[in-house]
Amino acid sequence: MKTYDKFLGHRRERKEIFQPDLLRNTIADGRILSGKDAFENKLIDGLGELDDAFAKAETIGKCAGS
Repeated sequence: MKTYDKFLGHRRERKEIFQPDLLRNTIADGRILSGKDAFENKLIDGLGELDDAFAKAETIGKCAGS
């Protein structure tokens, strides 16, 4: 539950329109979602493949190293 509550809080901070109780009782109720469904419901910031994740991590790493 601590991880789930942290996720809800993080989503609320990033997307101020979300209220934890609303999420808990609707789309973020603990069920497994497809990436497409999660993206459409603004639970994630984007979709991609493993190579996309590596490219993003490399970009972030270069920015952090500057």
